[in-house]
Amino acid sequence: MLVERADQEITALPIRQGIIDIIGRILVYKFTTLSRQEIDAMMGYRIEDTRMYREAKQERSQEIAINLLRQGLSIEAIAQATELSVTEIQTLQSQLEQDEYQ
Repeated sequence: MLVERADQEITALPIRQGIIDIIGRILVYKFTTLSRQEIDAMMGYRIEDTRMYREAKQERSQEIAINLLRQGLSIEAIAQATELSVTEIQTLQSQLEQDEYQ
């Protein structure tokens, strides 16, 4: 109901998306035993469309990329496997090298 009201009453896209993200976060944290599909049904909205989901997916891709860098895979192979850009992988590699030197 809240998602529907946000869609109907709020015309500013960033504000509407922010409200939907907040609702999604509450549902995810409150109902930890529900599947993504169950939360989608509860919201009447795909959780994949929320900023929270996109950020979590990005963070997971970065974690995987770091693990693959440590294993010595090529930047191009990692970019293809994680759907991160070559530039993002290079940045992660630089950060990893800096962390190792400290």
